[in-house]
Amino acid sequence: MDVVVLTALPVEHRAVLRVLGLGGRVGRYRVAARCLAGMGNAGAAAGAQQVIDTLRPAAVLLVGIAGGAPRAPALQLGDVLVADTIVGYEPGRRDLTGLHQRPDVHRPSFALLAAAQEVEPDEWAPFIRTVRPAGTGTQPRAHVGTILSGEKVIVDAAALAELSSAWPKTIGVEMEGLGVATASYRSDAAFLLVKAVSDKADAAKDDAWHEYAAEAAAQFALAVLRRRPLPDRSNDDQPMEADPEEVRMFALAPPRRSACRLGVVAGDIRRVRFADAWVSSENTDMEMSRAAEFTISGIVRYWGARRDGSGRVVEDTIARELAAQVESRRPVMPGAAFVTGPGALAESHNVRALIHVASVQGEPGAGFRQVRDVGACVTNALALAEGLGLESVLFPLLGVASGHGDVTATVAAMTIATIDHLAARPSTVLRAVYFLGYTRSEQAVVTECLTDSVFLQPA
Repeated sequence: MDVVVLTALPVEHRAVLRVLGLGGRVGRYRVAARCLAGMGNAGAAAGAQQVIDTLRPAAVLLVGIAGGAPRAPALQLGDVLVADTIVGYEPGRRDLTGLHQRPDVHRPSFALLAAAQEVEPDEWAPFIRTVRPAGTGTQPRAHVGTILSGEKVIVDAAALAELSSAWPKTIGVEMEGLGVATASYRSDAAFLLVKAVSDKADAAKDDAWHEYAAEAAAQFALAVLRRRPLPDRSNDDQPMEADPEEVRMFALAPPRRSACRLGVVAGDIRRVRFADAWVSSENTDMEMSRAAEFTISGIVRYWGARRDGSGRVVEDTIARELAAQVESRRPVMPGAAFVTGPGALAESHNVRALIHVASVQGEPGAGFRQVRDVGACVTNALALAEGLGLESVLFPLLGVASGHGDVTATVAAMTIATIDHLAARPSTVLRAVYFLGYTRSEQAVVTECLTDSVFLQPA
């Protein structure tokens, strides 16, 4: 399946079926429409995961109705909202100083968002057949911005204004976007949220605009797909896995000697199944990212956990084991490393151990920053891997994403630390140290660094 269009309410599902038809195709794309069990992010995540696991789509579109933000005066009832940022505003932490919000933030597929931004009004608005309530003849418009996603139906404009105060580009609020975005991210499916304004999230909220707004969102989603934003999957419905035969390998150049090789792996860590140990980038409190976050730590936490048939975590295996190891030693020293078991990653990805390194640390008022000595993270992780008798280790670029580290400087530090470690231990049990370049630009930087190093040569 190429695309799955999900809805939460029957009125939304009916609109999608009317617009997309029952033929199951939009141009070259095979399209399926499914209705989730109801409103709410928790149910949406479980339902979306089940659909994704069954149909294996390249992309997921969540289509339906939403409340318009009161601070966006240009919004009119019936207008379409496209999320360039989805913010789950519910998560938080309460301590002695009060409640501290920890919003979950997701972004849509770049290709789908770019296509949505290029859609012209005449590609969708004139095709809406439902009569606008109150007989108004205004043509709807599309708006791109932040959409808040929570567990509550909001009928208080002041409350929504307060919620959106930290997100000045807020254009709407709804209840399923975070859940479906999380399931899509976990499954490596492209995601886009398209909803239309059925109310202003105030005391005047009613159902009068449901039919019209649902069809407006469906027509806009159809226009996006007609722009063909996705690559052709006709010959391969499954994502490609990283192939160890295609990894470019390097050896220490004389006079240094080691049987261990350095390699460049491209793409998503979830496609790697040939490394004994994965290294996870953590903060100095050794608190793993939430399973819904798009970080290596979040991926490791989710895929290592025990999950039920719908993809919901029922036992937070890795985070619990790490917390038990660290106990009262928080915060740990920058560069410190700890080992946990692989949890469910042992079966799904052939991982034998997880090595957690403190590669970022919090700074008051500034968020997380990469630790000064990333090389120490590498050295400590390699030492632990050797102690466990492991032969291969996979490193992401430590502290680059959440720690805002410079990619080139990070790769250089990690490479030098690896070379120094191997040169000092010519009889190491390690046979391969892999560096993961998630994006093409990261892959290019890693490849260039290893190629240009005077201490390395092609293996």
